Amino acid sequence: MTALKEVWKDISGFENSHEAVAQTTDDMEHCYLCGRPRECVHHIFFGPLRHIADKLRLVVPLCNDCHMFGRNAVHQNRGIDLELKRTAQLRYEETHSREDWFEKIGRNYL
Repeated sequence: MTALKEVWKDISGFENSHEAVAQTTDDMEHCYLCGRPRECVHHIFFGPLRHIADKLRLVVPLCNDCHMFGRNAVHQNRGIDLELKRTAQLRYEETHSREDWFEKIGRNYL
């Protein structure tokens, strides 16, 4: 197992990133935004919340254009970033309380 896979498994509990069935989608093989083949896994929350995003599976599969390089890429478009955060919270709250969300994430996106 490579070092990167070991880190991912330690953080998320999954052997590979594509095994991490996200809270937001059941299809980890195609870009969540455009449907093209997945090229990366985007953590909906970053910085100090990234490890929480991993544990809670708050990730989406994206192609490189929708992730970083396109005009409407999540890292270039705050509106798309916020929509992913809202979607993640809605899906999380299907099985957990809003209080639990706020305890972990610290902000309400709805």
